Amino acid sequence: FSGDSGSISGGWSLTVNAPDNTMTTGKPKLNKKKGTAQVPVTVGDSGQVSLAGKGVATLASTQAAKSVAVGPGTTMLRVKPEGKTKRKLNSTGKAKVTVTITFTPTGGTPNAQPKKLKLKKQLG
Repeated sequence: FSGDSGSISGGWSLTVNAPDNTMTTGKPKLNKKKGTAQVPVTVGDSGQVSLAGKGVATLASTQAAKSVAVGPGTTMLRVKPEGKTKRKLNSTGKAKVTVTITFTPTGGTPNAQPKKLKLKKQLG
């Protein structure tokens, strides 16, 4: 319309915040007495982290939930062998597993990463 005018004192800005689905996994800390491991997981935003894999207990049995609320920051995920993996670990003292760690930021897209672990247990 003609005659409309105005100004915005000091300017204006627009900020768009999107969920950050970055995730890194660190070197596992092995508990050779129990044959378990703890994997440090660092995430860039708040959300849920889950762990799954053949031959390992899921978070449901090791941390009382199917996923753990996290972030941003670092949390430790416990990896506990079960089934054939547990039997092999108890008989040989060694077992290899691959777990998938998934981070889903609140309102964002999941980020899944495989992690190979060598579990060790002192026998005797």
